[in-house]
Amino acid sequence: MKKIHRDEVDSNFKVWCEYCSIRIAPNEGRIASDGKIYHQNCYERYSAADLKMRVASNRSGTALGGKR
Repeated sequence: MKKIHRDEVDSNFKVWCEYCSIRIAPNEGRIASDGKIYHQNCYERYSAADLKMRVASNRSGTALGGKR
């Protein structure tokens, strides 16, 4: 995970959040992870949902949720 600072991005270049598909304004905080860019709040929600999904798949025994 890498925080992107405003001076690293050209202000004329429009960026959309991978989580909510809303444009990220040049003055808003953003986080880049795995080549994707998110609002700070969206990344927190995405991370929490991803973690819950991983925990659920580990409990079921397989990544697809099938039987052992």
